[in-house]
Amino acid sequence: MDKKSLRFKVGICNIIISVLCVLSIVSYFFMPFWKVAVAYTVTPEMLQEILDGATEGSEDMEDLEFDAAEVVGEEGITLELSIRLKTADMLAAIGGDATDSVQALIDDNVSNIIDDLYPTLSKIASNTAKVTVKTTVYAMVDEELEGHEEVRETMDAAGVTEDYIDGEIDKLMTTIDEGAHVDEITAQIVDTIDDVFNKLNTYDASTYDTLDASTKEEITDEVKEILLEIADDEGHIKTDELIASLLLELLEETEDSASTNNVVSTSFITAAAEEESGSSVDELKAKLTDLILDQIPEDSAEMIAMIMKVIGFVFIFTAFTWFYIILKILVKMRKTNNAVKLKLPIWLGWLPCLILVFIPSLAFRMLSKPDGLMAKIAGADTAAEMAEMLGNLSVSFSSASIISFAIAMAFVIFSIAYYGRLRRKLKKIRKAEKKGISLED
Repeated sequence: MDKKSLRFKVGICNIIISVLCVLSIVSYFFMPFWKVAVAYTVTPEMLQEILDGATEGSEDMEDLEFDAAEVVGEEGITLELSIRLKTADMLAAIGGDATDSVQALIDDNVSNIIDDLYPTLSKIASNTAKVTVKTTVYAMVDEELEGHEEVRETMDAAGVTEDYIDGEIDKLMTTIDEGAHVDEITAQIVDTIDDVFNKLNTYDASTYDTLDASTKEEITDEVKEILLEIADDEGHIKTDELIASLLLELLEETEDSASTNNVVSTSFITAAAEEESGSSVDELKAKLTDLILDQIPEDSAEMIAMIMKVIGFVFIFTAFTWFYIILKILVKMRKTNNAVKLKLPIWLGWLPCLILVFIPSLAFRMLSKPDGLMAKIAGADTAAEMAEMLGNLSVSFSSASIISFAIAMAFVIFSIAYYGRLRRKLKKIRKAEKKGISLED
């Protein structure tokens, strides 16, 4: 056995091992220490039930026919959000104030949650706007044609089909997205209504008249009044700001009158639109953070901070198991047997992955299966109810520790297949040298 050759091979392996150990530690600062991703599918049936309950008793909205499937699609729409724990926050909690630690954690997660939800909420808002405009157009046409029989059938025959209305609404939404003023949006809506009556007149001039100037003016005023209620101070409709304002108003309504059963109405939208524009998203994040903090008792905040400290110490211990290998490599660099044992990170270096990823994932899977272990523990009925409740819910767990787990498993294979053999050969050479025996070829 050539000692120099063996030591050189081990030296190369040690460099690779050291790099992987550093990667395992550093990954915790570039990925969340723990991330819980939640996805919930809102079906048309769910949304329709919510809307029916919300609009009941509201004179402004109870007469509107609202198709939930047009808002969330036939298959529904998925709301996705995630809760993240950062390594830096856990370490800061070790020597920091409990209140400050909890506030930083909540502030960061509220911001992330709102950012996660906004794309989906924007899509829902856009679809809702389309449905609302379509309903409004049909309502205005029905109002003007009151007394005529089979209005919808006649509209279809005249070319005013649902596809035509959808096409006009798509153009309108493009205009809104481009930041058009309320006046321009109003003109486009009135032009669409005017075109509807022109088509009806062309189809049957003896029954349907075109809109006269006074009627157009009346419709224009009515449409503009509605649009101004949801526009900002400059007369523009900004979807993101409107969503934030609506959620802000909802939080304030909940906070101010938790025991009052308020119904949804256009006054709710008006009040939301009156929020100061341009900073509604930031206001929403700050408001939601304050609301959550207000609900956390002082002793609970201290408990959360303590948990953060424990997690911080767990990270320090885990990082040590990897850093210890680097120290051993440096210490044994000039020794005959410069190979090191990799048992410490293999056994303990991936514990956070076990605790934060594998166990929670297994637990959620058990809860969501009606015929699994949950049925044996809690009974078939309880398991079935739990599975039904979690049917539209998806929860996944991830962590930077998955990198540590992957490296630990690589170490197992590497140690068995190659590195362990080199270490044992050098160990024999070292023992032989102590006895004055040469084993080199």
